[in-house]
Amino acid sequence: MNGAGESNETTEPTPTASDNSLAPGFHFLLPKWPPSVNSLYTVIFSQRRVELKPEVRLWKTQAKELIPLWKELKDSKSLLSVELNFHGAWWHANGNLKKTDVQNMVKVTLDALAEKNGFDDSRVFECVERKRASLKEYVEGVVKYFHD
Repeated sequence: MNGAGESNETTEPTPTASDNSLAPGFHFLLPKWPPSVNSLYTVIFSQRRVELKPEVRLWKTQAKELIPLWKELKDSKSLLSVELNFHGAWWHANGNLKKTDVQNMVKVTLDALAEKNGFDDSRVFECVERKRASLKEYVEGVVKYFHD
């Protein structure tokens, strides 16, 4: 049970290869959460540079393998709408809400999405992120053209 008296148990899809059945746009599943933006970078003071931590680079590489390539995006200047559902267990065993900040995970996910599809993430005009109750931690995403 969660803090709202609802069960955390849900039926969830198995995170596997992406489903391109939504048109125009695509759907993807990533089998684990990205690292939080709070832990993305290593500062190398002696060299005066900042770089992505190895675990972040690895997550992005793995995510890009699962995110489909939407070929018409590369040449398009259209604005995009992205929906990200972060599935996981959001409550501790004692019923208290875990302090997991999905907004910090959105940036890494959008970066992987933009890198895979060759567009500037400033074209994401609408981004909706949600927490969804699940026994497994994974990310479900939908990318479409943005329409007012």
